[in-house]
Amino acid sequence: MGPGGPGFKSRHPDQPFHCEVPTEDRKLLERITIHPDILGGKPIIRGHRLTVEELLRNVAAGDTFEKLVRTYPWLEPEDIQACKLYARRPRF
Repeated sequence: MGPGGPGFKSRHPDQPFHCEVPTEDRKLLERITIHPDILGGKPIIRGHRLTVEELLRNVAAGDTFEKLVRTYPWLEPEDIQACKLYARRPRF
């Protein structure tokens, strides 16, 4: 297992901070955007004014997808997957 946990593999054992992200994970992470002029540069979901942090806080509080989609009708299940993946990515 690489330094980033399951799904993240080091490309070179002598360079532990260089991680290879699987293609399916990379596609999910494309849903997370960062723009310095939107919400102070915090990671947001597909350009909407909903931060990864806020969504994960709601999920941790027990909000179901059905409840979240009532508040954010544009939200897709893959957005939640992307936020969880983003939260566990390696930080350097």
